[in-house]
Order: sequence, then C-alpha cells, then structure tokens
Amino acid sequence: MGVFLHRIYLYLLLWFNYTLEFLIMASFLLSTLPDDPRDCVLQLWLLHAWKSGDPTIPDQFFAFSTLWVDASGNFIEGISHRLFAEALSGCLNIGSVYVILEFAMCDPQASFRACNFHRYLVITPATKLEDVTASSIGFTTKSFQFTEFNSLPAGSYCCPYLTDVVGRLVSISQPEYVEAKGGITTIQKVTIKDHIGTSLCIWMWGSFSLILDARTLVDRDPNDSVVLAFGGLIMTQLRGVVNRSSTSGTRVVVNLLIHEADALKLR
Repeated sequence: MGVFLHRIYLYLLLWFNYTLEFLIMASFLLSTLPDDPRDCVLQLWLLHAWKSGDPTIPDQFFAFSTLWVDASGNFIEGISHRLFAEALSGCLNIGSVYVILEFAMCDPQASFRACNFHRYLVITPATKLEDVTASSIGFTTKSFQFTEFNSLPAGSYCCPYLTDVVGRLVSISQPEYVEAKGGITTIQKVTIKDHIGTSLCIWMWGSFSLILDARTLVDRDPNDSVVLAFGGLIMTQLRGVVNRSSTSGTRVVVNLLIHEADALKLR
C-alpha cells in the first residue's frame, strides 16, 4: 500500500511540475503580445530538414517555439534569439541538411486559423547563423535547390516541397493580368515550361519587376542558370501550380513571399 501511494505521489508531483511549466510559458508569451491591435503576430516554425540527396523524403521533423514580432517584422522585446539560434545550430552543423522555415502572418486578436499568408525560406549549411538570428525577418541569405519535374512523387504537395517545383527552363511567357469575376485583377501570371514540356504557372501579387522575358530563353543551353528577380516596396507573393502530366492529375502548389531585391534562382 505504501509503494502504491508513493507512486501516486510521484505522478501527481510530475503532473504539477508540467502544468506549472506550461502556465509559466503561456503567461510569458501572452505578456509579450503587442498592445496595438494593428500589430501583427508572426508564428515561426522550423518545419522540415532533409538530406540534399533526396529532398522528397523528409529526414527529420523539428518542432519550434513561437516568436512574436510587430507589424514591421521586428522581434518584440523580451523574446530572446538564443532559443532560435539553438534550434537552428543542430541542423546547420550537419553538412547535407536543408532547413525550411515557415512564417504565417496572423491577426493577434483572432485565432490561429486567421493566419492569411505564408513565407518560406530554405536555409543551407552555408547560411551564417548571425544572418538567421538578426532582429528583423529580412534575412539576407537564401538558397534554393531545384530538381527535375519528373522526380516528383505522385500526390499533391505544398510547402515542404518548395524546392522541387522547377526543372530546367526552356520557355517563359510574357506576364499577363489575370481575369476574375468578369474583370481584370492586379494579379499577373507567367507560364514557365521545362525541357520535358511540363508547365509551371506563377501568379504574382504586389509591386514587382520581372527581370526576364521570353527572348531571354531563346537558343540558350538548358543547363544554364536563370534568375528571376522580384523587387518592390512590398512583398511579392508567388503561387505556382505544377501539372506533371494531363493524365496523372499530379500537381504541386507552392506559396512564397520574397522581400525586395531577393532573387529566386531557377535551374
């Protein structure tokens, strides 16, 4: 009977410790919320890391704590960057691991489901940790690795497979405005084709400049690198849908937000 009561005591003590730790953390996070309801809250997760040899198979899953930032993208005082640095250091020390970060801008007065857009970054082993832990989300180091369309597995994918959506380019259409609900929108669309005829349609929001036209890809070596540079005073969002073939129905949907003067390199 004494052993049984002792075990009950230990279980209750353990439960109390976990509950107390949770309440302290929740109180700390809530205390950092901005007073101004116009400020936005940024949820930050470390989503996936995988070996570069086969990026279609996630190697590990990394959980990450929530960080709060204001509408300007600056971390709110009281949140240390140390946890962020420690979370990344274990990944960046592995030579062939790629890490994807997801950002979701949310309304601080609404629920988690009110997040309305995302931003994705791929951080390679060459990324300097000080660039990642800067006090602004305008990271300076980005790298994207692309594979061929036909290497994509069957199924539909979103964010973790951002690096798999573009193969070797052979043509790109002129930007054109998208029609919706009987009118012309401010969204522009371009269509990119790879060397096996697969198309990638990209929709672009905001102020941007597309440093590439159809003539750029005429008579070029398909193994050459092509850079699509997007710039503007506001972020540019790219949304792509890839149809690998007309019969399989396979498609890849990606969303990407790019800061001014960042470049997306397509192979």
